[in-house]
Amino acid sequence: MSNKPSQKEMDKVIDKQLKVPKSKVIVIFASGDIGTLMVKQMKSQNLHLNITFIGSDGWGYDTDISLFADIVGSIFIRPQFFSDPKFVHFVNNFDPKVHAQTPWAIEYWANCENDPLCPHSVLYRSSYASVIILCVDVIVHALDSLFNELNQHDQHNDMKTLSQNITGEMLLKHLLNVDFNTSIGSFRFDEVGDSLGSYSIFNVQDTGKFVQVGSWDAKQANNALQIQNMQFAGNSTLPPYSLCREFCEAGYIIVPLESNCCYGCQKCQDNAIVVNATQCQLCSQTTWPDEEFKKCNAVKPTFITLKDPIIITIMTFGVLGLAVCIIASIAMFKYRNHPLIKATSKELSAINLCGLFLAFLNIFLVLCKPSLATCSLTETLISLSFTTMFTPTLLKVVRIYRIFQAGNKTAKRPRFVGVRDQMVFGTLLISIQVLIVVISTIINPATPSYLFASPPANYIQLYCSFSIGFLISCV
Repeated sequence: MSNKPSQKEMDKVIDKQLKVPKSKVIVIFASGDIGTLMVKQMKSQNLHLNITFIGSDGWGYDTDISLFADIVGSIFIRPQFFSDPKFVHFVNNFDPKVHAQTPWAIEYWANCENDPLCPHSVLYRSSYASVIILCVDVIVHALDSLFNELNQHDQHNDMKTLSQNITGEMLLKHLLNVDFNTSIGSFRFDEVGDSLGSYSIFNVQDTGKFVQVGSWDAKQANNALQIQNMQFAGNSTLPPYSLCREFCEAGYIIVPLESNCCYGCQKCQDNAIVVNATQCQLCSQTTWPDEEFKKCNAVKPTFITLKDPIIITIMTFGVLGLAVCIIASIAMFKYRNHPLIKATSKELSAINLCGLFLAFLNIFLVLCKPSLATCSLTETLISLSFTTMFTPTLLKVVRIYRIFQAGNKTAKRPRFVGVRDQMVFGTLLISIQVLIVVISTIINPATPSYLFASPPANYIQLYCSFSIGFLISCV
């Protein structure tokens, strides 16, 4: 904006402010006239001035007192100034007749005509006086250093002759190298030609005064700001948050919005962590983000828990099944010579009971935590239990069928229907099943595997993955 902004320029600035309602702080690097004009313009449009202004020294020294009520909580930066006793003495004893030859005396005295305190209040009470003194001191020290250097090379010429040979480049070298003491410390330029700043920080409070709340000095490592002594807009003791940016919760990244310098939040996937607040990085299948979405932690696989009511019911039936098998086995052994037991082929029935016992026993293996050993043993017992249970039944059916078929033709007993023959056939079939199971386990054993949720979740189920060999062995 120009030094004398038009109404159009002011409206443009205020429109920008209205488009960013989250903006609670306005930094103004301008003269006091522009800062004052902006506050008045916002006030005339009935805008809520719950805003903290940060003003440079151009506005901080030229603030309209009538605006203090509208800018309470604002902060102003002022360079630290000093008072030079010699200059104060000069101003106090200023006489336009005596100092009529001073180049600025006439203009200076003209400003005193309507000031009863003149000359005391015109210059040395002005904070800018020390800046003028400091500028003069810099030039004087630089010229002194330059004249000393020239005088060393040419001691025969007077000062007037030496000054005629001075160039701007020669003076600049000595200006950058000045180093002298003032009442507030030493003064010098840094390597890029900037003076080492020293500032006071003031806060406009509801008392209608500027209150110093801190200072900053480039030559000091520790600079303090007394936030506890500050007031902010809205009579708040908390510093304002002035960013066109949302507070993103854990699991969200920052994304730019349509408005300049404005940012919103975008949620990452549930199985992703946030990297540098701007990227979503997926975790591997076996890991899951922590509560702060900063790192991926390994997911502890879950398996069947024995506290589940359904599992307890299954185990109860398993125990009852084992008990029935044991009772039946004891009964068959005790009454082995009973005609009814003999009629059922007690040898084959014993094998059948062994298969049932293995089937009920396998329930408890299935409920164990999956491992290479338990998975392999479970696969083996399932195959063997099915074979052991159904082999005797198959042999009994075939035996009865052959006997009835032979009875229609002859009274002679068929071959291989005796107890010994049936046991040999049963042992042979079970042995074939054992061989198939052994080969299947060696070639492609059952292994513990992970079952992942879909969509991804903080859950992994550990189970036994049976191979194709298991299906073949069951057939």
